[in-house]
Formats: sequence, C-alpha cells, structure tokens
Amino acid sequence: MHSMNRRQARTGLTLIELMITVTIGAILLALAVPQMREYIARKRVSGTATELASDIRLARSMVQQQNQPIWITFGSTHDFTCYVLYTEGDQTGLCDCARTSTPMCDATPDPPIPLRSVFVKRNTGIAVTSAAMDLRYSQPVGAPMALSGTAEAEVNGGSLGGRVKLIMSGLTRATICSLAGHTAEFGDCL
Repeated sequence: MHSMNRRQARTGLTLIELMITVTIGAILLALAVPQMREYIARKRVSGTATELASDIRLARSMVQQQNQPIWITFGSTHDFTCYVLYTEGDQTGLCDCARTSTPMCDATPDPPIPLRSVFVKRNTGIAVTSAAMDLRYSQPVGAPMALSGTAEAEVNGGSLGGRVKLIMSGLTRATICSLAGHTAEFGDCL
C-alpha cells in the first residue's frame, strides 16, 4: 500500500515543471503578440483601401445611372478622417464629412445629397487622405467618363499597418498599390 501512495504522488506537476511551462508559454506569447498587432493593422489598412476603391466604383456607376456628377470629398478632425460621396445639387453647395454640426451638406435651395459617408476613427491608427479635398466624377452625354481633381488617395496605417495608395482615373477602375508594408498583397507603386 505504501508503494501505491508513491505512484499517486508522482502523477502531479512539480513547481519547477509548472514554472518552465509558464515561461515557455510567456515567451511564445511575447513573440506572437507583436506580429498579430502588425497583421491586424495591415488588414485594417487593406480593408479601408478596398472599401474606398469600392466606393469609387459606386460613384462611377451612379454617374452613369443618374447622369449627374458625383463628388467625393475628404476631411478630417482631431478624432477621425472621413470621406463622403454626394450628388451635386444646384452646383453651389458641398458636403463636408468633417463638419461637427449638422447638416453635413450646405443648406442651399437645392442642397447636395449625401449618398455615403465613411468615418475612420484615429484611435484605430488608420487615416484616409487625398491630396485634393474633392474628386468629381462626371459624364456629359455621349462623352467618356471623366475624373477631375487629384486622382490619388492614401490609406495610412502608420509603422505597423503600412501605407497604400489608390490611383484613380476617369476611364479605368481604381487600383491599389503599396507605398510601404503591403508589397505582397498589392504590389509596389511605380
């Protein structure tokens, strides 16, 4: 019976074995967490860039459907970056997604109509910007679609998420290329 108690005592973990297991787990976790944060940041940048490219395609299709110009205006505040797609209205008003007061669009006799607004909180580490504040898609009757304004926008995820650029033109779709951090996913910008 005495030998039976000895076997039962040996089936548990010793304090040293437990400490070694916890130490190995902590080392593996310390190696995995930074890579997981970088992966999440890159995916946020990719998702935001893909959403913007999709909204640009939406704007182009709406120009063809409604036969009126569609504007994309970029803005930012201390808390977020944003963009808004809107119809032109009476051609005197504009929409500003960075306006903290309502309404987002100027109140004119025939105000612009916001079609889609996207807000990206700065605490996510992602920023959406364009060198020009406004991009305008239009298609006069019988003419090819034209884009006026600067044809580039950037999604920046900082040092972890990298930066990608959307290049837009009037006749082709928006393309996404990598400025830093996404070379395998999008390819380098030329």
